[in-house]
Amino acid sequence: MVIERLGRIAAIGWTVIILAGATVSCMQEPTENREEQPLAMQEDKEPIQAIHSDKILAPQGTMGNELEVNTAVPEAAAKVDAEVIKSYWDGIAEDYHLLDMMLLEWEEVDKPQAFLLEGLNHSIAEIRWYCTYKLVDDPALLDAAAISAIRDMRNDEQLVVRQAANFAVALIDHRYSGSSFVRSQDGSIAGFYKYRESRYNDGKVWMVKENSPKLLGNLDGSVFRLSMSASGRWLEADYGGRTWSNIAIFDTSTGNQLRLPNLIEAIIDDPDNNYDIHPESIDRFDPAVWMDRWLDNDRFRFAYQFYDSRGNLLSGRAIYDTTTGTIERVMKFNRE
Repeated sequence: MVIERLGRIAAIGWTVIILAGATVSCMQEPTENREEQPLAMQEDKEPIQAIHSDKILAPQGTMGNELEVNTAVPEAAAKVDAEVIKSYWDGIAEDYHLLDMMLLEWEEVDKPQAFLLEGLNHSIAEIRWYCTYKLVDDPALLDAAAISAIRDMRNDEQLVVRQAANFAVALIDHRYSGSSFVRSQDGSIAGFYKYRESRYNDGKVWMVKENSPKLLGNLDGSVFRLSMSASGRWLEADYGGRTWSNIAIFDTSTGNQLRLPNLIEAIIDDPDNNYDIHPESIDRFDPAVWMDRWLDNDRFRFAYQFYDSRGNLLSGRAIYDTTTGTIERVMKFNRE
């Protein structure tokens, strides 16, 4: 898609884009009928709006193309033509439906700030929405003009753009409140994910400490909920696709992801739980795990569900201890 768009640009006479006095090169992009039950739809859960596509997410692979920019040339030499940028975003708008697609597979290019700022003026709301979110990957790099442009997006005619702008301004102003953020009890640490209005976001989990955002992880599914232990040590993310979900936990003191076992596999393999299940022989196993609640600073209760070979939904709750790395207790709620 990218090559085709650049080809269209070349056809109107633009063969080279000069950014910061250097040539930008764009590499080629990598190229049963059982009724589905939305994940986390147990009695005490709300529907997950992020998970309702007709496609199942595959494990995250290559994020795609990179723009190679030589920044050694003085910035004053940089010149990017607005029409070239507009042509780029026109191509994106024509080829993609950003709010409906899998952003974790599409978001392949670190775009120069000039592209993103120009995208704020595009006639297509999805382009304005995406650029508003993307600009605050590192708020410290934004100058006064860029910040002013982002603030202006709060008055956009489209709700999704206003929502993205409200989030971006909160991040810029160090106000980590509202539903876009989870916080430790003392307020010193916050967690968030972006592109919340899309069906499938980019799977990235972020942490803010001392007003500095840090990317903790790129998950292989769409993030749909975050939670944090009372002490703020553990930041948890629920993520997945239309027919599966999982849990990821990050240590906010180190930034590392906690190594969790396959929770459903561990439950099935424990003979005390009396599950005579062989997932490899089930056409639609559809395993789902999501956070229920933190019990204390180190233990949490999670919900799980899967299907057996007869199509029966099997579900329950279990308690996991991060200090021992074990499941302490399983409470089955089978629906056979």
